[in-house]
Amino acid sequence: MERPAPCPRVNFSLMEKFMGQHVLLVCKLVEIDPTANRAHVLTSDGGKVIVALKATAFDSTFVEFEGIVDAPNQLREEARCEFGSSFDMTTYDRLCQLSNTDYRSLYA
Repeated sequence: MERPAPCPRVNFSLMEKFMGQHVLLVCKLVEIDPTANRAHVLTSDGGKVIVALKATAFDSTFVEFEGIVDAPNQLREEARCEFGSSFDMTTYDRLCQLSNTDYRSLYA
């Protein structure tokens, strides 16, 4: 059985490169709009993204979304994993950068 390729990890500056594709985005929740099923989030490199949510209930400040990039600053959620209230976004941003360069094979 063929194993699907893993989703690339992205920050704000990498999202445009993955338009229409599945990605993983770790971010900090800034605001949730339950009437529109949207969240405004801050990415590891300081970008602002709007996430179209499947559900609006969260028990965490930091969240990893698996979703499809609809626009350079918009993601459509397919799944999520909550990371709690403390997460090192600086280190994660470096991981995003490394996993999308010559070191890509280490993260596949």
